[in-house]
Amino acid sequence: MNKIEENIAEIALYVGSMMSNGDIDKQELDISSTEMCEEIVKWGSEFEVNYGDTDLFQEEGVIDGLGNVFGYLDAIDKFTDIKVKEVGWVK
Repeated sequence: MNKIEENIAEIALYVGSMMSNGDIDKQELDISSTEMCEEIVKWGSEFEVNYGDTDLFQEEGVIDGLGNVFGYLDAIDKFTDIKVKEVGWVK
């Protein structure tokens, strides 16, 4: 599995968990599953372009602007939170 595929898998798992938890209301989404998949694939590539060419997500993680340290999974979850809000899947 390459890095983009790994990103896509992690984003899809996180979106699925948001749907299971009720954070994303499946009934209110005006989007097909195909369109949702296309967005997730696009986000996986976007994450890799923006963050994949560096060694940011090594063992010590990344220090954000507030001094918090987070690793790959936290970073991709935060990225996904931003993206689902941008497309209106959550309020």
